[in-house]
Amino acid sequence: MIRALLQRLLWLAAALAAVNCPAQQVAATPATEHFATAAAAFERADYALALTEFRAAIAAGSAGPAAHYNAAVCEYRLGDYAASAASFRELGLAFPEMRALADYNLGLSQYRQDEPALARESLLRAASAEDVQIATLAEAMLARLPAERPAEGASRRWFGLVDFGLGHDDNVALIDPLVLPAGESGESPFAELSVYGAGPMTASGAWQLWTNLYLIDFDDAPVYDQRIFQLGASYETAAGDWFIVAGPRFGRSDIGGDGFERTSGVAAEASRSIATASRIELVAAYDSADELDNRFAYIAGDRRSLGLRVEKTLSRARLIVEYHASTDDRVGAGVSSERDLYRLTWRQAWGESWTGNLHVEFRATDYDRLVPARTEDRIQGGVRAVRRFGEDWQLGVDYRYADNDSTDATFTYERHRLAVGASRLF
Repeated sequence: MIRALLQRLLWLAAALAAVNCPAQQVAATPATEHFATAAAAFERADYALALTEFRAAIAAGSAGPAAHYNAAVCEYRLGDYAASAASFRELGLAFPEMRALADYNLGLSQYRQDEPALARESLLRAASAEDVQIATLAEAMLARLPAERPAEGASRRWFGLVDFGLGHDDNVALIDPLVLPAGESGESPFAELSVYGAGPMTASGAWQLWTNLYLIDFDDAPVYDQRIFQLGASYETAAGDWFIVAGPRFGRSDIGGDGFERTSGVAAEASRSIATASRIELVAAYDSADELDNRFAYIAGDRRSLGLRVEKTLSRARLIVEYHASTDDRVGAGVSSERDLYRLTWRQAWGESWTGNLHVEFRATDYDRLVPARTEDRIQGGVRAVRRFGEDWQLGVDYRYADNDSTDATFTYERHRLAVGASRLF
């Protein structure tokens, strides 16, 4: 399917070149040489080389959408769906005549990333295209999606994700275990469940509604059981080279079976490509919190955060560098802080079914309203391996380690967390 569309685009590029360049004026250039090498590599399924050569053609000045489209297809074939989604989105913005084809392939990439609501909207846009072939392909893909065709209307355009896990955490309380009250444990097996749903609020799909429920139960430490419910909306738009997503969000959380916190706020993200196979993302958020029980009055206040994220796509891998700064201004000095977080993530794909994730982060926190002031430095790392089964199921194993060093010995601790889980897309 993608190969047929690629051949079609290659034919279109050749036809345009023939129209614009008389035969006697045609001469090889670095861009055309790279493009020809890339096309030959693609035909023999050497997608890593083809991607490198298509990018080289773009860097050498290849005009038109062909090299951009073909590079995105290579990213998709290599299993780097986040990179292909970004490339197809940029293709549609940069070349309006390619919007329908870009939307179709964007939908495939988003679906592979378990972003069902976004995938559905992209495919629906492609299905309404004037190009009969693209519209037919999009309709066929929509018909293959799980739980499809229930009825006309917005309900058929919703997606859901259910994730269930079992594991063991040796420091649930995130403090020195020696200071826990007698009879209270900070080490416990746990079970967790996350249910996510999202879908369009408007016919155009620009407004999305999403909701998430997260539950975790600790067998030996029920006082730390959590229930978190979130509801939000987001508006998606393009502004020049930037892709922007922004909207309100609301939440409620319970701890140990008691009402804990109610939040409301707004978040915004803006992203764009900055170089070949590289992207930058800026994020900002504000949330206001109120206690749900007088015992937790100290958590009332607000949080402000800013973040910067840079991604570099390599052959079958992606490197992500992040920085986030946040300020908590709460009633209680012990929960009011200035925090800086630095994170490095490496994601690697193996074949069509396996992916791996390795991350390392450093977090520095200042509680300068406390007397005496407290500072904390936390180093955390983790590895995750995921195996996909078919289009809808995946199994994963996740391990995390943390070492927190605090000027108050109570909050100096180590933590080991291991979990195995399964997720299902609906």
